[in-house]
Amino acid sequence: GVPRLGVPASAALQSSEALHGLVQASCGAPTYWPEFNGNNTGCPASFPHALALGATFNRSLWGLIGDRISTEARAAYNTKHLSALWLWAPDIN
Repeated sequence: GVPRLGVPASAALQSSEALHGLVQASCGAPTYWPEFNGNNTGCPASFPHALALGATFNRSLWGLIGDRISTEARAAYNTKHLSALWLWAPDIN
């Protein structure tokens, strides 16, 4: 843990990686979104490997993907599909 930041010792045990998105969170209920003309599976988005994304040299794309992952993580945490908001990306080896 990191006491000075208020991070409990067990937080690292509840963490997960988010390199490709929030794919480890379970899927929620499917919903119909009329504005998108179709059904939503309720599953989080999955993104290509970081090396492939880096090869695009598109910094705005990287920011959009990071924003999407963080939004989905917050939603999964709020609906109890994710046990902690402690995600690694890129992977820590």
